[in-house]
Amino acid sequence: MKNGPVNILTFLFISFTAFAQSADTGILFLWELSSGKVWKNFGDEKTQQIYKGEIKNQKPEGLGIMLFPDGTKYMGMWKAGKKHGQGTLTMSDGEKMSGEWRENKEWNITKYDANEKIIAKYLNGEELVDFKKEGVLFYRTESGRTGWFTTGDQIDGYKYVGEIENEQPNGWGKLTYPSGDRYEGEYKDGYAHGQGTFTYADGRKGVGAFIENKPWNLTEYNQKGKIVGRYIDGVRTVFINTVGVLYTHKEDGVWVWYESDEMRD
Repeated sequence: MKNGPVNILTFLFISFTAFAQSADTGILFLWELSSGKVWKNFGDEKTQQIYKGEIKNQKPEGLGIMLFPDGTKYMGMWKAGKKHGQGTLTMSDGEKMSGEWRENKEWNITKYDANEKIIAKYLNGEELVDFKKEGVLFYRTESGRTGWFTTGDQIDGYKYVGEIENEQPNGWGKLTYPSGDRYEGEYKDGYAHGQGTFTYADGRKGVGAFIENKPWNLTEYNQKGKIVGRYIDGVRTVFINTVGVLYTHKEDGVWVWYESDEMRD
């Protein structure tokens, strides 16, 4: 009984080793016949899809890579000749689809463009219509409607670059004004909402929390980085700095400031 756990571990190790050794690896070609698709050991690498990896029952099974004639490739898990499990499909133009596949179908997948920005998502086999993705929007007026558009220019409108959901800024992004002012921070439903920084074209800044485009709990700085004002719960307090002369002397053991030298005893 003392050696029970050791014997169990030994058995599991031997079983795993035997299983690993039984997995075949090789090369298969996908033939598209009138009767359907068939995997074979021979073919033309220039015109056919070619698989390299683990094989079972003359089909891709386990980990492998699929190469397409146009340069597209898939690397990941297979089952019964189909993409099944975790894997990444990389297109020849640089786009990628990475995540979970089920019987060749995109299941829980994120799609990226060539610059690795998210452009699509799949959840439980269905493509999501509304989700956060990165892109560019313009805030302007067109045909009597003022709002966010996917086209425009920075001269006549406001240009936003960042996360988008429901065709509006949602998440983190940067908005540039025609004047040169800019805001970078959190957005919600098209509004500056959350932590962010508003930078004026002349170098002044407001740093802190915004609520629906309004400064809420925020500190204002001048061009030299000195604090000149604050917003607390949406109410602004201005700090006024003046230049002058103060006099001081010790009174009852305490240093006291006076505006005039005549006020001293």
